[in-house]
Formats: sequence, structure tokens, C-alpha cells
Amino acid sequence: MSFTDADVDRLAAALAARLRALPPEPALLSRRDAARYLGVGARTVDSLIYRGDLRTRLIGGRRLVPLSELRRFAAADHPGAISPRRVPAGAPEAVAE
Repeated sequence: MSFTDADVDRLAAALAARLRALPPEPALLSRRDAARYLGVGARTVDSLIYRGDLRTRLIGGRRLVPLSELRRFAAADHPGAISPRRVPAGAPEAVAE
């Protein structure tokens, strides 16, 4: 399948129109929306805020998380946040292959 220059121009114009129609990303998100953005639970976000891993803004009595802060956190490595695999008491130890 080949596209003519007119086809490409028409597709580019349609895509540009759809992108303009999208609502802008919010600069600040609620803790629940921040959790959804990171793919974790709201309690995890609360823990990250409490530990200082996520900086927030207090506006009108609401604690909001800047989108830039979520992107910074998501892009960084967090080796300390990885919990070791829990082995139930009495279970045999895993053998490395």
C-alpha cells in the first residue's frame, strides 16, 4: 500500500486536529490520580509522600502531587523499594537453577 502526498497531508491534518482537541494534562494531581498514574495503590502514594520520595503541594487544604514529580519518580531507579520475596514459614527454600 502506498500513500500519496495528499493522503499523508490529510492524515497529518486529522492527527493534528485530534491532538488539539485533547484536554491538557493537569499540572497537579490528587493522591488517587497520582496512584493511578504510577500504577500503585493510594496507600503506596501516601507512603512515598511520608518518606519524602514524592514532593507535594498543599493548596486549599488539598495535598496535590505535581505531574513533573511523578515523572521524576517513575524515571528513577528505586532499589530500596523492591521488597524481597517472602517465603512462608515452613516452606522449603527455593533452589537456584
